[in-house]
Amino acid sequence: MKNFLAYRLPYGPSIHRDWATLEAMNRIGVDVICISPMNTRNNAGDPYSDYPPIWQWYDGYDFSSLDRQIQDVLEHHPNAKILSVVDLNTPDWLSRSLLCDSFLNFTEAVAHPDWKQNAFQYMRAFVEYCEMHYGDHMFGYIPAAGKTLEWLDAVLSTPGKHKSLLYPEYCKAHGWPELPIPDFGKVCHTEHDFIRDPETEADVIQFTRYGNHLCGDFAVEVIREMRKLIRKDEVIGMFFGYVFGIALNGHCEFERVFDQEKPDFVIGAACNCDRLLGHSGGYVAMLHALKRRGIAFLHEIDRITNSTELRVSKFKTYQGDIWDRWNTPEESVAGLRREIGMSLINGFSAWLFNIWGKSYADPAIIGDLKRTSEIWKQYAERSSGSTAEVLFVIDTESNYHVKAMAAPSWHRLQNRLAHLVRNNISAAGLGCDQTLFSDLEHTDLSQYKVIVFQNLTVLNEERIRFLREKVLTSGRTIVWGIAPGTILNGKYTGKAYDFGKGNFTEVRPSDPEELTENVMRDLILKAGVHLYAPGCAQWASEEFLLLNRASDAEPGELEVTLRKDAKQVTELFSGKVIPVANRKFKDVFASPETKLYLID
Repeated sequence: MKNFLAYRLPYGPSIHRDWATLEAMNRIGVDVICISPMNTRNNAGDPYSDYPPIWQWYDGYDFSSLDRQIQDVLEHHPNAKILSVVDLNTPDWLSRSLLCDSFLNFTEAVAHPDWKQNAFQYMRAFVEYCEMHYGDHMFGYIPAAGKTLEWLDAVLSTPGKHKSLLYPEYCKAHGWPELPIPDFGKVCHTEHDFIRDPETEADVIQFTRYGNHLCGDFAVEVIREMRKLIRKDEVIGMFFGYVFGIALNGHCEFERVFDQEKPDFVIGAACNCDRLLGHSGGYVAMLHALKRRGIAFLHEIDRITNSTELRVSKFKTYQGDIWDRWNTPEESVAGLRREIGMSLINGFSAWLFNIWGKSYADPAIIGDLKRTSEIWKQYAERSSGSTAEVLFVIDTESNYHVKAMAAPSWHRLQNRLAHLVRNNISAAGLGCDQTLFSDLEHTDLSQYKVIVFQNLTVLNEERIRFLREKVLTSGRTIVWGIAPGTILNGKYTGKAYDFGKGNFTEVRPSDPEELTENVMRDLILKAGVHLYAPGCAQWASEEFLLLNRASDAEPGELEVTLRKDAKQVTELFSGKVIPVANRKFKDVFASPETKLYLID
C-alpha cells in the first residue's frame, strides 16, 4: 500500500471543541481522517467517545450515533476518506453481564466463548453497516481491543477462570506439556532477581506464552473475518506488534500472527519514544519483521504541542512523564517536522493525532503543516529507507524469561531496558533502526556498525553459532543491555556467556544505567558511525537527510558532511538550493529547527 498522511480526531468532548482543525486539514489536503466510535471508557473512567455508544445490547446496535459522527466529519471535511476504529472491547453492560472486562483482562475475555461470539457479531454488524451506507467514503478499518485499544492485557500472566478452564485443552492441542497453572504469588516471584529459571519456573513462562497466544489467535481470527467484509481497495490496520517494551502483554507472538493473517499496516505511538528536540526521537515498529512480510507501519504522532489541551476531564490534567510538551510554536513546528520527516525517510505512513484537542490550533503549526503536506505528497514514495548505522535488537524469547509482574525491580528494569538505553542513543542524536533477533538472519547487516541487544538472556548453541558467523564480525561494536546468555541451553547459569575474541568490540555494562548519553555517543562515533553535523540529531536515506536542532543550541551556520558526494541539496521546507563540494555544504540553523534535505 502507498504511504499516507492522516489526521485522527480527538477523544471525548474535545472533538466538538476543535472542528477548526478538521477544516484546516481539508484546506491543506490531508484527506484520510480517523474516527473512533467507541463503546468503552479510558483509564480515567471517562468515555472515549462523546457520541452515544453504538453497542447497546447483545444484538442491539444504534448506528444513528455512527451516522452523526461520520456526517459531522463530512460536514467539516467533504473530501474525507474515513479510517474507522472498530471497538471490540466490552461495553459496561456486557462487562457486568459476563463478569468479564476485555479492557483490563483481555485474554480472559478472549477465552470466554460468549465474549468472542458477541464481539464478532458486533464487528460484522459495524463493518457491514459502514460498507452499505458509507462504502464510497471508507478508507479502511482498525479493529481495536484490550487496554487503550492496543490489544494489551494488563494482567496477562495471571490465571483467570476462563483462561484456566481452557488451558489443559490448549496445551494438548499445541503439544505443550500440561504444566500446573501458576498462582499469582508465583507469577510475582522470580528465582534469580528478574530472570525466570526455565526449569523451576517453566509453568510461569509457559502460561505467559499461552496468554500471548490467546491474544494472537484472536487477532488472526479478526483479520481473517474482517478481510471477508471489506472491499479490495480498503485497508486493515492494527495497534499490534509492541514488543519494544518487554512487558509481555499480548504482542510477543505477533510474527506468528502476521505469518497467518497480516493486516495492511500496524500503528505505534510516538509517545513511547524520546520527544526532546535535538534528539532523534524514534519509533516502536519492528522494522525488518514488517518489511519482509509486506506490512506497512503508521507512526502515530501523539506529541503534545504548545497548544494541546492537557485538562482531559474535570479531575484529570496530564503533565510530565511521556506527555512532556513542546512549549513554544517554534518547538512544535520543529518537533512535528522531525516526526513526519523521520516517517518519510523510513517509508512509514503517519497520522497527526489531536489526542485531547487543540494540538494544531496554533497558526504557526497549521501553517507549517500545509508545507509539510505538500512535501509529503511529492516525496513520500521516494525514500529507499533508513541508512542508520546503529541497530537496536529485541528478543521476545528472552523477554519471556524476565519478570513482567508487580515488583519495583521490574519497573526499574523496564525503564532501563525499554527506554533508557534507546533514549540515550536518541539523545546522542543518531538515527537507530530496530528489529527482532529472529530478523537478523533475514537482514543484510552490512550497514550497521553498532548493534545494541536490549536483552539477550537466552542463548543456545544454534544462536551462538549464528551470532559468531553473521553478527560478531566486520569490526562491529556490540553492546549488551544486560549480560547475554545467563540462560544457556535451557538452564540458568547466572553467568554471562563469553564469546571470546574476534573481529568485534564488546561493551558489557554491569548495569544498563552505565550506558549514558555521553557513553553511547562516544562508543557509536568511535565505531565509525557517520556524523552529518555537530549538535544535530539525524535521520538519513540515500535520497534525504533530516537534521534537527535543539532549543538550547547556539543558532548559526553549520557545516554538514554527507556520506557520499552530491551536486547539491535542496532544503524542502524553504526550497533553498545549496551547492555541495567535497561532500560538504553549509547552512544556517535557528534553535530549535528541523531541516529536510533532498540530496541530488
